[in-house]
Amino acid sequence: GPVGGMPKRVPHLIPLEPTELQDILIDTGESVVLELADDIEDEAKRYDQMGKMLRALWSTPGAILEIARSISPVLDQQLRPHVLEVTQAPKDEKGLPTGDARLRWLVKLIRESMNAKILVFVESAVAVKALKAALDAFLSEPVAVFHRELAPRDQDRQVAWFRDPTGPQVMLSTEAGGEGRNFQFCHKVVLYDVPWRPATIEQRIGRVDRVGQQHNVEVYVPYFRSGYEAAILKVMQKSIGVLDRTV
Repeated sequence: GPVGGMPKRVPHLIPLEPTELQDILIDTGESVVLELADDIEDEAKRYDQMGKMLRALWSTPGAILEIARSISPVLDQQLRPHVLEVTQAPKDEKGLPTGDARLRWLVKLIRESMNAKILVFVESAVAVKALKAALDAFLSEPVAVFHRELAPRDQDRQVAWFRDPTGPQVMLSTEAGGEGRNFQFCHKVVLYDVPWRPATIEQRIGRVDRVGQQHNVEVYVPYFRSGYEAAILKVMQKSIGVLDRTV
């Protein structure tokens, strides 16, 4: 356990460069999303939809089309070829993804973590499913999932399976899942997409950083170093230093 009593939060900010294919997708996607935002009168709705689209663009490209479809069929058509370029890019000789730099980083983290349990947060059930499909192509081990669309009984089963030392090393979860459930057996948390509300980040880390946690909690935050995502992260950190404050 940690030296000197209370476990600490240890933040790891991981600046990444998107792949070339991803760069094209993000450029196209961002301009389309900003254009679209002009047409949404209701400010809260605009903020919400822009956020969903942008977070998917940066972190779970496989989720974009489903989100886009619900907003506008034109959006789906504009983005589809770029999304598929990224999600269907081949593996390299190390068996790592070549289209998606963030996924590549995550696959490496999982491989290098030697069986340590890792809880990976994304925003929505759509994103969980997309990320699971993406990871399944690169991992030989099964991955546990947790989101609101699962029946409560299945949620319990997935958590128990993840908690089992012989169970999966990785669980993908939305923040909405897991209130009141105990994840202290795990001390590596990945914020795979960065929420724009500090309270949401706190909620995610709080799943494992609570009474009974024996280890320092390692918090990994991958992000694209150029562009909006880095700017948003900077503002978030300034506003509350949420990543390394132990509550």
